[in-house]
Amino acid sequence: METRSNQILVGSITLGLIAALVAFMIWLSQFGEGEGKTYDVFFRQSVEGLAKGSSVTFSGVPVGQIESINLVPDSPQFVRVRVNVNGDTPILEGSTATIRSSFTGSSRSSASRN
Repeated sequence: METRSNQILVGSITLGLIAALVAFMIWLSQFGEGEGKTYDVFFRQSVEGLAKGSSVTFSGVPVGQIESINLVPDSPQFVRVRVNVNGDTPILEGSTATIRSSFTGSSRSSASRN
């Protein structure tokens, strides 16, 4: 009977350690999140070529990616592009966003300071 008790003890300690490892991995995967800033950029022109996950550049430097592209429900002539950029990107009031097409036909969102 004593060997069975040891097996239960070893099994429960092993399960506890596995659960702690899984919890640590989940916590670690969320460590890098929340450092970015989210901005909504409204375009009146076509955003053809932009896609969710496309790169966002600031003065030619990649700083983030596009999270979503939607029409504005109350004003369908506007397109809302939600971008997530690194927290240390110096986006100030008066910054503008443009869409630039490359030679290959793909588009990306770009921001610059005026």
